[in-house]
Amino acid sequence: MKNIILLCAFALLNFSTHAQPGIGCLRTNDGLLYSQKNIFGYYELLGNKYPTSAPTCPRVQLGTKTGVKCQFIVGGIQFDEYNYVLYTANGPVQCNIDHYVYLIITACGILGYIKVKGFERVNISE
Repeated sequence: MKNIILLCAFALLNFSTHAQPGIGCLRTNDGLLYSQKNIFGYYELLGNKYPTSAPTCPRVQLGTKTGVKCQFIVGGIQFDEYNYVLYTANGPVQCNIDHYVYLIITACGILGYIKVKGFERVNISE
């Protein structure tokens, strides 16, 4: 039963983490793509923003320009608006996840050690 629950949990996690296409404003002075607009139609500096170059994860891959100019404040500098795809660690468009591997190996090692120690206690007591 425990294995079925774990399988379902991993399946649900996998289905919920997909790459997200969208439209964002690329600000040239910080190199970040901003993806949220406020109620006035201006891009939010405090909203979601993603780097466009590796190795950062999540990050975005820029697609085509929309042909629209975007701004952050009224009368502010105009920037290009882009279509993008969000790279995640486990979505269909994946980031390099090497920096997560050490954490996974450590967790597996600790669980394996606990499991082996549990078997030793059972064998010694018999």
